[in-house]
Amino acid sequence: MESPLGIKHFITFNGGEDTFTGLRTTDVCDRFLKPSTVYYQASYCGLAKTDPTRSGHIGQVTAFVSHAWGHEFLDVVAALEDFDSSRLSFGSTSSPTTSTRPRIASLPGGRPSLGTISEN
Repeated sequence: MESPLGIKHFITFNGGEDTFTGLRTTDVCDRFLKPSTVYYQASYCGLAKTDPTRSGHIGQVTAFVSHAWGHEFLDVVAALEDFDSSRLSFGSTSSPTTSTRPRIASLPGGRPSLGTISEN
């Protein structure tokens, strides 16, 4: 069963939202991703695909996301959820060949927001 946002499984798998409260994306990378991948010299998703308990939460890549490492991780996840739910509600499955791409921008107060920008 493919999850539209496997990141939620990552959060649950690693202790839940309370574990991530106040952590920046760089903190999450240093505390969770690097330690679990350094021995295998592989990406977290690559390793998760080989684990039957996590492989169902890794799906087809449909968007590229760039973010600032200083944003709070849960804020970035919330922006991704907003973007994912808006794509699902419009029935869009944006692909790399389309003329729009998602982006995260900082809103007043520093909370990231994921939106779509056009290259036209």
